[in-house]
Amino acid sequence: MPNTEEVLTVAGLTAVCPECDAQVAIGSDAEVGEIVSCSECGADLEIRGLAPAQLQVAPPEEEDWGE
Repeated sequence: MPNTEEVLTVAGLTAVCPECDAQVAIGSDAEVGEIVSCSECGADLEIRGLAPAQLQVAPPEEEDWGE
């Protein structure tokens, strides 16, 4: 009989890059709001959903200005 923990392990997901339509790997431990990069075009993408996996171009980082 297989180990129950092995059966429940979720494989990594993939989603389509909104910039270049390439498949982007999303780790099985990914969370909504996490930033991943497209290996094809280099775009920074924000994970917007996991079921189904959805990506959107991440907003640019704002300056900290030492605050």
